[in-house]
Amino acid sequence: IRDYRVTGVQTCALPIYPLINWTIDDNVCTLTGSTSASRFFGAWSIVGPSSHGTFTNNKTYAVGQYIQLALLEFGQTNSTIAGNQFYAPDSFLQGYVGAEIYTGGNNVYGNTFDGWSAGQAAINIYPETLYSPYANNNTISGNALTNPGVTSVGIGVSCNTIGSTAMNTVILNNLIVLGANASSKGIAVQDFHAPTNGCPVQATLAGNNISGPTMMGVYLNGGTASSAVIGTNYGATMLVSHSEMGVKALNTVVNSAK
Repeated sequence: IRDYRVTGVQTCALPIYPLINWTIDDNVCTLTGSTSASRFFGAWSIVGPSSHGTFTNNKTYAVGQYIQLALLEFGQTNSTIAGNQFYAPDSFLQGYVGAEIYTGGNNVYGNTFDGWSAGQAAINIYPETLYSPYANNNTISGNALTNPGVTSVGIGVSCNTIGSTAMNTVILNNLIVLGANASSKGIAVQDFHAPTNGCPVQATLAGNNISGPTMMGVYLNGGTASSAVIGTNYGATMLVSHSEMGVKALNTVVNSAK
C-alpha cells in the first residue's frame, strides 16, 4: 500500500490506485503504541497517479507518538484538502511534517494543525520526482497552524531537486502561531540551490496573520527565476535572504500588528 521507502509501521494508509473523483470524508485515524524503534511512517499516504479527489473533514490524533514523515503525505493533483483536523501536540522530535504535498493544482483550506515537529513545516509544498517534478498552482488558505516544535516553519514552499519547480503558490488568510524560538519562520519560500536557479519557486502571500516570538515572519530565498508577491500580512517582519529573488510588495509588507 506504499512505495519502496517504507521502513516502519504505518496505519490509516490508503491503497495506491489511479482514481479520478475519489472521496475520503469524515474518518477518524488514531495512532497509538509507537516507539522510537518502531515509528509510524505517517497517518495518511494518498499518493499515486490519481486526481480530482477530496480529502475532507477527517480527524487525525497522534498524541505522544513517533512519526517518521508526515501526518498527511499527499501526491494527488487537482484535489481538495479541506476541513481536516490534525492533533499531535506533544509528539517527539523526529522531523515530521503536518501535510507534505508533492504535486500541483491542489486547494488546501480550512484545516487545523495542532502540533508538528521541530525543524519542519505544518504544510509544505515540495515537488517529489517519484510522483511529479512539478508542484505548481497550489492554493493554501484559511488554515490554522498552532503549537509547533522549535525552529519550525508554518507554511513552506520549497524545492530541492534540480529541474523541478514549485510555482504559482497562493498563500492567503492563514493563522500561524509560532513557537518560542527566534529562528522559526511563519512562511518560507525557498529554492535550496539559491542563488542559482536549480529549482525555482514562486508565491503570492496576503492576509496571513503570523504571531509568536519569531524574527522571520516571511523568509524568501531564491535565484532570479524565483519570485514572490507580498500583499498585506500581519504580525511579524520580513527577511529577504537573496537579492536575486524578485520581490514585489503590493500594499503593506509584513511589518504590522493585528
